[in-house]
Amino acid sequence: MTGSQASPAVTGTHMPVSLFYIHWPFCPFVALAGHDECMQDYHEVLCHEIKSYTDTHDTVPLKTVFFGGGTPSTYLPELLANTIDLLRDSCGFTTDYEQYEISSFAKKGRYAQHNSVYWQRKPYKGFGMGACSFDGEERSQNIKNLLKFIEEIRNTGKDILFTERLTDKQVWLEQLMLGLRQRRGIVVADILKPLLPQEKEEFSRKTQELLSAGLVSSSDDRMMLTPRGLSVANEVIVRLSCI
Repeated sequence: MTGSQASPAVTGTHMPVSLFYIHWPFCPFVALAGHDECMQDYHEVLCHEIKSYTDTHDTVPLKTVFFGGGTPSTYLPELLANTIDLLRDSCGFTTDYEQYEISSFAKKGRYAQHNSVYWQRKPYKGFGMGACSFDGEERSQNIKNLLKFIEEIRNTGKDILFTERLTDKQVWLEQLMLGLRQRRGIVVADILKPLLPQEKEEFSRKTQELLSAGLVSSSDDRMMLTPRGLSVANEVIVRLSCI
């Protein structure tokens, strides 16, 4: 690989990432010129991208690694094993379990750890063409063109196409939306905290309407969707957000 030498590990104020998303773009049902011949090349730059990140950032044992696509089952076993070995050597793995998102189902103690990170707005790092990442403050997306992605990783080591920082209003909307999608719901005080006095009054008024309609319930300091509310979750969220 060409490009500048790896810089010292980034410590900064961002939380260490314990979730990796790895994008495998190849699919047997979609024929794209040159893609099959690129599998080995893509695998090599993917591993380079992962190693460059782990060499320059503080790491913690990984809670989850999610392979998305494309069709991840087309990842040749020997190449996939190589990637997993790299992850194990670079970060290590952990197996503790956490609660799950309300629209997904699993046996008790078998919740999907990976998706829980998305719903809780925790940091995650995506590797591969078009993969997205979130460091707790900013979102970014990798280059979406396969050949351009391979070329840039090899020549410059850079994979980011764009980065965005959400506004305070967008963060609040995400906290409301993603919180209500979880079984445990939202902490009402956290949602009310950034609002203006008149916005707090309007939010509380709409909350009472939803409680009376049986679409939400409350327990201690939390509010969550009821089984009836689940069927109209989007409408409930829109009603609460329009203040």
